[in-house]
Amino acid sequence: MSLAQTKAERRRHMRDTLSALPLDRRIELSRLVCDRLSADERCRSARSAMGYLAMPSEVNLDELLARWIHDGLCVSAPRVDWNAGLLISARLLDLDNSLEVRQRQVREPSAGEAISLEKIDLVLVPGLAFDRRARRLGRGGGFYDRFLADLRRVSHAWIVGVAFDEQIASDLPMEEHDIAMDAIVTPTQWIRPDGGSMSR
Repeated sequence: MSLAQTKAERRRHMRDTLSALPLDRRIELSRLVCDRLSADERCRSARSAMGYLAMPSEVNLDELLARWIHDGLCVSAPRVDWNAGLLISARLLDLDNSLEVRQRQVREPSAGEAISLEKIDLVLVPGLAFDRRARRLGRGGGFYDRFLADLRRVSHAWIVGVAFDEQIASDLPMEEHDIAMDAIVTPTQWIRPDGGSMSR
């Protein structure tokens, strides 16, 4: 089986796994992830954080992003250039009136200013699966890999993968262009490639 076929099979398996997770359970687990991120000292010290606006199968960070906006943090989220295959970090002003959906059920900031990569301290990244070496399997479009590669060149931002425990795999295939995370957070643990797993 080729690497591309292996990735496709892993994606199919993880989509099935996530679709089997009941909505009320996803809501409960998302709150636990938000609490874990709120309690982390490195997250608390960030001045500019890029989150994401979750699709139904992903860990939902809306509660955390709203809290950060209320506290005066510079919060951004991806705005997608679908034709170019690129993500832009756009200022998120609120989660009620400044969002729109243009394609693929993806919520985006509708009018937020672009935040330069150099200013971002923390990036929270969704994915279909992660492994314990902090490698990520995305949805196959390469949007985040291109964005994170650009970010790595100009910033020392802390890049954190966000997942349900069900999304943690023993090992994932990785290509040269795939960008690993600095850490992964789930409802029950932090996974750090330099320090293993830490539940608290």
